[in-house]
Amino acid sequence: MNQVKYQWLAKKDKKSDDVMSIASLERHLELAQLRRKYEDRCQKSRENIDKYSRNVWFLRISHYDDDFVTSHLGKDWEKEIHKGFETIYDFKEWMRDRQWRQNVFEKNY
Repeated sequence: MNQVKYQWLAKKDKKSDDVMSIASLERHLELAQLRRKYEDRCQKSRENIDKYSRNVWFLRISHYDDDFVTSHLGKDWEKEIHKGFETIYDFKEWMRDRQWRQNVFEKNY
């Protein structure tokens, strides 16, 4: 998998969504955005209605080339992102885990 860089996008006003851009290190193109709505920012569910109730960060793909996105997020990424993420650190851990798995599968023993 190719490496990515993370960059926070500037807010235009206080009630704007929080957006972190995810871009390719090689080509410097944005491939996705991790977004959290302003309304979800302070609403943490006290009751666990379902196991994803606190997941407020969602990945929005912003690049049109599926092969380009797959080369950075790994195969079958679209099957796993529908649940969202509780924190940006959860997303980064998800990315590290996918990169580690990809590296293990590519090794020849």
